[in-house]
Order: sequence, then C-alpha cells, then structure tokens
Amino acid sequence: LMLLDQRAARERILYDEYARAAERAAPAGSQALLFPQALHFSAADFTLIQELLPDLDALGFRLREIGPRALAAEGVPADVPAADVQPLLDGILEQVRAGRATADVRPAPREQVARALARRAAARYTQRLSDAEMSALVDRLFACATPNYTPGGQPTVAVLAQGQIEALFRQG
Repeated sequence: LMLLDQRAARERILYDEYARAAERAAPAGSQALLFPQALHFSAADFTLIQELLPDLDALGFRLREIGPRALAAEGVPADVPAADVQPLLDGILEQVRAGRATADVRPAPREQVARALARRAAARYTQRLSDAEMSALVDRLFACATPNYTPGGQPTVAVLAQGQIEALFRQG
C-alpha cells in the first residue's frame, strides 16, 4: 500500500516546474493582477528582495519599485492566489534567510526562491481530490526527477508492506 502526502507531492511537482522555468531564458508564465498590490518591506527585507528580483521575475512575479521600501505587484506566478502576494513574499524572504543561516553549502538564490515558492504555494493544496485528480497528481509526481522527497528532504510517499498492514490488525 502506497500512501502519498498530497501537500508534499504538490511541493515536489511545483519545485520541479519552477526550477525548469528558472532555467529557461524566457520568464515563467504570470497572471496579471487586475489591480496592482502595494507591498511594503522593512529595510532589510527590501534589500533582500531587490537581490532576488531577477529570480522572482524568472518565476512569474512582476514587481516594480514604487517608493522607498515599496513595490507594486503587477503579476504573480500562474498558480499563486493573487490575494496572498505580501504574505507569500514575506514567507519566501523568511525561508531564504533561514536557508542562508543554516546551510553549509548555500543553494543558488534562484533555487532558494523556487524552493520557498513551491513550499508556500503547495500549502494550499489540501482539499479532497477526485479519482482523476489523484491519478493526475501521482502521474505528475512520478514524472519528477526525485519523486520520493520534497526539495527540503521530506518524504512524499510511504509504502506499507503486506506484513505491516497485517500486523496492524493482529490481536495480541
């Protein structure tokens, strides 16, 4: 019996998609926002986000400077809810900072952004899936280069052997 963590599987799938998009010369697909959102940052966060702007752009964010420590979000990656731009970027900055503080070998900024974006975007994928959606998720997961783990090393699947299942139902 194979058990699949839906959120972790979605994170792996999104990360692979973002990583491929970041490698291409052309920026990733973006959904334009009907009304640009003003985003405000601390001085430290604004410095970091300016450093990450090329990577964010490659992944589908469309951001432009509108004032001191302020950006306007004019577009977001196609699978990111438009209402979540400020918390999403705050979360990405937090994860990039944490990754830089703990990693012996620091990943490239684009990889850090792709990891953080995949993790944040996958968090909303926890609804009940139809049989067709489950099948599509499994197919997409196993088309990934490393389907068994998220980019951060969390397992996406667990396999229970026949003996383990039987042991669950044995009486003392």
